[in-house]
Amino acid sequence: MESMATNQQRIALLQEKAKEASSGPGVYRMLDKDGKILYIGKAKSLTQRVRSYFQSSVTDTKTRSLVAKVHDFDVILTQSESEALILESILIKRHRPRYNIALKDDKSYPYVVINEDHSFPKLVYMRRPRKQKGQKIGRAHVWTPVTLESRMPSSAWKKK
Repeated sequence: MESMATNQQRIALLQEKAKEASSGPGVYRMLDKDGKILYIGKAKSLTQRVRSYFQSSVTDTKTRSLVAKVHDFDVILTQSESEALILESILIKRHRPRYNIALKDDKSYPYVVINEDHSFPKLVYMRRPRKQKGQKIGRAHVWTPVTLESRMPSSAWKKK
């Protein structure tokens, strides 16, 4: 078991690293001492979200349990919150981290649908579009998040 001083030092180092994270949108991965992914999350502001884990005011039992095991984290920047949502889903399904309970149940991927039935095309997320990906639903185009895989850095896809 880790001594209290060592635990506090580890948290202090993680807090410093969190301050340096980008303030933009993206995905973060919490890692244990062996580099295994414990948790994958998304954030509108990576700095704020990641820093929130290492505050002394955290009272949630699950979060405190997670933080006790975190020895490092990394971030993957995205161009938008929507891209972060899709990347988070892909990474959770690929790595199946212990602390990600919401998407472990093999829910379908979220699809991006652009509906052209409006004067301004409307962007919508769907779990189960009625047609195959890449085909039209009425005047709507459907894309699956898998098309993002080729745009993401290869390090995002390596299983630890």
